[in-house]
Amino acid sequence: MVNLFNRLYSISFNDSYLLDKLKINSLLRYAVRVLANRILPYCLSNRKHYGLFIGERTEKIVVSLTSFPNRISKLWMVIETILSQSIKPDKVILYLSKVQFPRLEEDLPDSLLNMKARGLDIRFVEGDIRSHKKYYYVMQAYPDDLIITVDDDIFYPTTMIQTLVQYHELYPKSVICRYAKSIVWDSNMTIKSSLKWSRIYKTKFGGQDIFLGTGGGTLFPMPGTSLYRDTLNIALACDLCPLEDDLWLNTMIRLQNTEIVVVKNYKGILPVLNTRDVMLYSSNGGENNLTDSQLRNTILYYERNGLNPFKQFN
Repeated sequence: MVNLFNRLYSISFNDSYLLDKLKINSLLRYAVRVLANRILPYCLSNRKHYGLFIGERTEKIVVSLTSFPNRISKLWMVIETILSQSIKPDKVILYLSKVQFPRLEEDLPDSLLNMKARGLDIRFVEGDIRSHKKYYYVMQAYPDDLIITVDDDIFYPTTMIQTLVQYHELYPKSVICRYAKSIVWDSNMTIKSSLKWSRIYKTKFGGQDIFLGTGGGTLFPMPGTSLYRDTLNIALACDLCPLEDDLWLNTMIRLQNTEIVVVKNYKGILPVLNTRDVMLYSSNGGENNLTDSQLRNTILYYERNGLNPFKQFN
């Protein structure tokens, strides 16, 4: 059922000018989002419950994510879609801040705690480095494994991990992602506002314009070698990109000259709707466009050190 709703949602992102003009596509997207969020909770809670992979692998698959109080009540649905993958992960680790959850497990809903018996690993960490929790701790703990980062508000199709792993086997040294945008430069080779970047829907093997989004499902092969040495310099990351873990990781990929492979994916990312949600992109992409300001700060910092990870080459 999750796959069905993902397909339906993708259909609403078609290229029909007429359907867009008549607002039919936007109405269809709205209808699919609402129906999915009404029907899928029932489907996910009343089907067979899956767990982690049991056995030996040459490369272990570790799925990592983080969350915050406004989303925690519905997070079980995201975890359920991860545990229901056609290729099971070896670990699913949820990193939570003790600042946001001071009573630890007492602050968590039973719907989430009950998943510990099926393999969910909940780890509470000191301080709060916001969305950087998604990658920072797991890359320290498992530098030689396959790290897959996901978000806390997406219904993932059951083939997500399978697709990432299949492309990893073809391109073992590349970062593999399911969501990306194409960076745009002007005639002076100055990077344009991120609001001008367009979504990449088709499979793409490398290219200086790729800017991946880690939450759509992104596989990092052996992050200890595929990412630049500053990756785990969390003080620098939070100084330059306090609200943009995606920007930080894209910078680290580029500085390491690691290629990105974008896999063909559903055009729409089907969201888990949270009425109490505080959307990160509303601040990052809003009027002041904090993404652009963080991008400028990052470029300026590395230019002072003789590097420019976002330089366009002819």
